[in-house]
Amino acid sequence: MKRIDKIYNYIKQRSNEYTKDDLKSRKGIDVIEISEALKILRNNVNKELEELLSKGKIVRFNGNPEKYFDKNRLEEMLGTSINEISLNLEDVFNMMSSKKNNIDNDPFEYLIGAETTLKNQIEKAKESILHLPKSLHTLIIGETGVGKTLFANKMYEYGKYKGKFTDESPFIVLNCADYYNDPQLLLSQLFGHIKRSFAGADKDRVGALEKADGGILFLDEIHKLPPEGKEMLFYFMDKGKFNRFGETEGDRNANVLIIGSTNESKDSNLIKPFLERIQSNIFIPNFSDRDIDDKLKIIKGLLQNETLKINKPIKITAEAIKALIGITSFGNIAQLKSNIQVLCAKGFLNSINEDGVISINLSMMPSNIKEGLITINARQEENDRLTKLLPTEVLVYPNKNYVSLENDEKQLNLYKIISDEVIILKNEGMDSDEIKKFITADINVHVKCLYDKFKNDKYSKYNLYKIVDAKIIRFSEEIKKYAEKKLDREYNDRILYALSLHLAVLFNRINNIDYEETHENVLDMTLKAPKEYEIAKYVCKEVEKRFGVRMPEEEVLYITLILTSVEEKNKKGKIGILVMANGNSTASSMVEVALNLFDCNNIEAIDIPFDVKPREIINIAKEKVEKVDNGRGVILLVDMGSLVKFGKILSEETGVKIKSLGMVSTPTVLEAVRQSEANEMNVDRLYDYLKSFKGYYSYGDEKN
Repeated sequence: MKRIDKIYNYIKQRSNEYTKDDLKSRKGIDVIEISEALKILRNNVNKELEELLSKGKIVRFNGNPEKYFDKNRLEEMLGTSINEISLNLEDVFNMMSSKKNNIDNDPFEYLIGAETTLKNQIEKAKESILHLPKSLHTLIIGETGVGKTLFANKMYEYGKYKGKFTDESPFIVLNCADYYNDPQLLLSQLFGHIKRSFAGADKDRVGALEKADGGILFLDEIHKLPPEGKEMLFYFMDKGKFNRFGETEGDRNANVLIIGSTNESKDSNLIKPFLERIQSNIFIPNFSDRDIDDKLKIIKGLLQNETLKINKPIKITAEAIKALIGITSFGNIAQLKSNIQVLCAKGFLNSINEDGVISINLSMMPSNIKEGLITINARQEENDRLTKLLPTEVLVYPNKNYVSLENDEKQLNLYKIISDEVIILKNEGMDSDEIKKFITADINVHVKCLYDKFKNDKYSKYNLYKIVDAKIIRFSEEIKKYAEKKLDREYNDRILYALSLHLAVLFNRINNIDYEETHENVLDMTLKAPKEYEIAKYVCKEVEKRFGVRMPEEEVLYITLILTSVEEKNKKGKIGILVMANGNSTASSMVEVALNLFDCNNIEAIDIPFDVKPREIINIAKEKVEKVDNGRGVILLVDMGSLVKFGKILSEETGVKIKSLGMVSTPTVLEAVRQSEANEMNVDRLYDYLKSFKGYYSYGDEKN
């Protein structure tokens, strides 16, 4: 037997005799032990050990003296592969930590696509976490809403599952986009700062990097880091050292795994520095690129999340599922989740007084989601497969053993919001029909906070050009500028995406489907948004002229809705609202309802005892007017005609434009709050609108 084989067999035999505790106490096999056991000179032992290391047969534990161990046996003990030949024992012992974590199964096992679309990504993530001597810093790349944050969380949980982290190991999240316009503040949030390092720094501050010591720092939208921040981060990744902002002496140390995410294309110059410096890059596919089975599992999983919140089964038709899949483009899974929440909320509202199943079907879907069915029909192969896989209806039951697709514990619970609103409005004496109409109109207001996570810059035009003809996009850009000029209003790019996608789908419908026109609510829209309606008529004429397409009459309505629904919030703030009523709690009770239903700070109440003097009321009202005025005027809502006169007096004494309206009721107060922040609304328009407001019902509900 050759000398090298004798040495390897000895190391292998001794390694197999080791338990984890033996390794911790004896720390491997050294040259002296091998030399004495085999009667081979130490120089020759060292020579053969180097050869065995180069062949990947053994590993070396750094220290004095250096010790050796069979690689296969160590991998067996750690439960992972090893790519390094020299290891620090501290890292090995951390992997062997006897501390119990609360994760008993592989967290990636529950991720939809683990055996299909995401299989390679998961393998790479595991390798990054278990890499020795230290985990590899990782960059997760994918479009907005594909699940990058969820994937990073799974990496963290997997690290705990494998003993790389403990239950106390932190997982710190910092969204670089939140501080994009203030690089100094971003660096302070990331690295911390010392006292007096900049104006307002009145004390030392610990940054996210220090907070993440011993765990993971997840930097969402990492490409938003300023150049200085990138260099500081790269220095830390290379050396494990950093300084707080403003610190010039000495280095701080932290043991942190950096996981970054970006929605930029891998070809973007913004992320090239990260691709060059971060060893592990993981690309998460879009929802549209996922396997059909994965898409169905994702929809079922999101529905399962909703059933757990309401403890009711949900029934959804095959056509509704197809529409949801077809409409999911921008926003990916996050957009799909929002659409499902809106639909489930509407279904929940319809069944709030019943104990049965919540139903979701095509008829209850808004038109923008219904259009997804047209998109799917155009993708014949996918449509055929979905038809084969889906029964007519799918029933999803609450399953408490189901592992949620969501990570955010503070997620919006629409069902609790709806239930709470129903209780409030019932207590105010509203009947069931009025309540249903009010909340139906209000659901999208609550859900908008989910869409607000998608900032405009995330929706790059590059992505839009991939699915919409360039001519349509250029036309939409022209319309955006035209509308801004005509309405004296600034739109963000959401209108560009909304209009481009709408026209693209419309052209497809006109060319491929017998288009049935409807003209409902057109007159109503001309009254509610006359300026937008006129612009929409202009758009339709231009479409016919440039694209040679006859625009259905109802398209004027749809484009009007786009113009009114994606506008920017008015930078001046909301119209102020002051409610005054006789009695000890009449006004405050109505305002309390509004505060419970809306996130508003532009409304105040004055309860007027019958024995108080008018001048005292006016003085109190002046203070309230000044408090709620945001530069757009104030609506004074009162219960008696005599109080209407107070508006003129208050306007003269405060210099604030005030319009007064009598016969106030709770629905009037609620509608005033709802309409008060609309861009096109001023105090005169709001006054005229409220004068004609008849409660929460439509003309179609009136009986002759």
